Amino acid sequence: MGQELSPAIRERRRDRILEIATEVFLDHGYAATTMSMISQQVGGSKATLYAYFPNKDVLCEAIFRRLCDRVLDALSETGSAPDLEGRLRRVGMGFMQALVSDDGVKTFQLAVEGSRVNGDLARRFETIALAVTHKLADLIEQADAKGEISAPDPIEAANVFISLMRGDLHLRRLLNLHPEPSFEQRRIEVARAIRVFIAAFSSAPQASSREQGARARTRPSKATT
Repeated sequence: MGQELSPAIRERRRDRILEIATEVFLDHGYAATTMSMISQQVGGSKATLYAYFPNKDVLCEAIFRRLCDRVLDALSETGSAPDLEGRLRRVGMGFMQALVSDDGVKTFQLAVEGSRVNGDLARRFETIALAVTHKLADLIEQADAKGEISAPDPIEAANVFISLMRGDLHLRRLLNLHPEPSFEQRRIEVARAIRVFIAAFSSAPQASSREQGARARTRPSKATT
């Protein structure tokens, strides 16, 4: 009987399979990629690959989950930030890194390409991504309870924040029009998204545009000399 592999070795081997599989999927497309092709690139027997991932869809799901786990890790590290802006900054930097890094971009491209031929794959990706939305909604709900923002629908607010993060830079990365951005470029994108988000969900009462217009019309004009 062979020697049992340690959990650390198994995890490293699994990560290597995921990295290689992502490259194979992107080189050949989801539909044309087979488990045999991945096994050849990984090396070793096909049985080894199947011991970790029984089929192609499970392998893709693991690739998607690894990307979302990176964002969830960032969400779990916000507790020590004293204010909402600081907490959102930590979340945003982790989220942005996942979105625009080479691995993140490849994973999103795989999800889009794979969903064209396998609707179930799209649903798997959506289910995994919802974990990020709900975790972010928890953070927003806590901020609402503290009066830091006014967000009666935390899920909606979480979706707004995620949409702000998936802006022009992410789109240009998906289209291969922009190289992997530097830390400073990511920081600027995140800061811009946070400013818009906090302004949109400010707890301070904001007059409607109609009310503002009415006040402007009734405001006394300056006396002319």
